[in-house]
Amino acid sequence: MNDITQSADYDIRYTRLTDISYVKQWVKDPRVMRYLPMEGNQHDEIEGFCKNLVGFYRFEAALTAIYGMKPIGIGVIYLMPYKKVAHHAMMQVIVDPTWQNQKVGRSLVKNVLHHAHHHFRLEAMDIEIMADHPFRSVLNTFGFKDIYRQEGFYQRDGEYLARVMMGCQLG
Repeated sequence: MNDITQSADYDIRYTRLTDISYVKQWVKDPRVMRYLPMEGNQHDEIEGFCKNLVGFYRFEAALTAIYGMKPIGIGVIYLMPYKKVAHHAMMQVIVDPTWQNQKVGRSLVKNVLHHAHHHFRLEAMDIEIMADHPFRSVLNTFGFKDIYRQEGFYQRDGEYLARVMMGCQLG
């Protein structure tokens, strides 16, 4: 596994609205789409997902990994709008398939968790992920534990797959 995150060409910055064009490309790739809860041939669904994901840039709750000034991944904190639950949030991480397995996802998780704790004063972070997603092992290294598992939640290629809600405490 290469580690491009140590390169001088690698950085993390706040997401910009213009990053949406990159996110759309990544999401449409079958290597990414297979782990998302939508169908790859549904234009409106993909548009809505990407707009929602990138839209948190307005609150500085989305971070973009860049390499050579080009976006290669995004990490988003889905902030809660209600005071009673504003101490925790959900997150999402998507990495350009070309740059997967090069520690970009790990870097994004680390930066998102730090940002969530120190900028937003969050106490806990959750993520919903397919049970067979290889990224689960990365999440485990940051203290994420399974909260619950729901069998048959996703349908992919005629097969029913489990979703797993994972969570970790911050700080």
